[in-house]
Amino acid sequence: MQPRSHLIDFVRLKSPHTGENIQQLTECILDRFNIKEKFYRIVTDNASSMIKAYQFGLSVEDDADDSDISLLDDDSDELSINTNTFLQVADVQQLQSSLEKRFCGIMQRLNQADAINDENYGDPLYFMAAVLDSAFKFFWIRDLQLSVQMENRLKQHIIQLIIDEMNKESIVSSGHFNRISPARTSTCSASTPKAKRRKLFDYDNVNDADLNEPNTLDPVVELDAYLNDPVRLPFSDYWHRSQLSILKRLIARIFSVQASSAPIECVFSHAGLILTANGTNLNEQMLRDLVFLRVNQSLL
Repeated sequence: MQPRSHLIDFVRLKSPHTGENIQQLTECILDRFNIKEKFYRIVTDNASSMIKAYQFGLSVEDDADDSDISLLDDDSDELSINTNTFLQVADVQQLQSSLEKRFCGIMQRLNQADAINDENYGDPLYFMAAVLDSAFKFFWIRDLQLSVQMENRLKQHIIQLIIDEMNKESIVSSGHFNRISPARTSTCSASTPKAKRRKLFDYDNVNDADLNEPNTLDPVVELDAYLNDPVRLPFSDYWHRSQLSILKRLIARIFSVQASSAPIECVFSHAGLILTANGTNLNEQMLRDLVFLRVNQSLL
């Protein structure tokens, strides 16, 4: 799955930078694009006003229409009930159609059809992530109510996806170990200062001690040990205590989202290029439009 970033709007905050003003402006933008209900969490920097602004919860409004049914006689009651039933059926059908369209990639993989990774939620990462969460594993498949044969085929398909990714981790780790081994043997007699620990993207560093463990040579053994482990701890607690080195490296890669300010820095860089000496007379709306088009030109 390839992360993507797009610019929604480029707005100048004219009022004081308080949490309330930032929250109000954010909600105004989301409401204008009618996408507020699609947002669950907003990640920001550690400025106190930003943290306060984005701690707001997304209020869920109950849109259910409790129609008052007049109890005039039995016929009118039955007619009202049937009308409401038809409306509810239509809403359910529309919801089902929307879900099938939005999650078409997941639906195709659940039906074991040929899925395209570029489809909505078609990336196999979603299935691997569900299984590699110690609280879920394969327990969620029971709710699908598949036949025994279909259930086994789906499990084997996901297992093979995970094993393929683990093999990639093994190849990368082995190559790294082979590169550092000669350097280590040639300098073992010399006293060298301890290397500084890398802080950014630290999970990419290979633990040399784990490379010497025999169970790292067989990803199938690690995955089988994980799936048959009866312990069901919360995700972080389980993998913090786990000794399955290849799976832990795969977990770190799949479940990690590195916070980065690069996308918004790119936006300000484009804005700086637009606001040249000859372009200082641009009005605010023109600047917003130019920055929006420049940053999102790949969508045009």
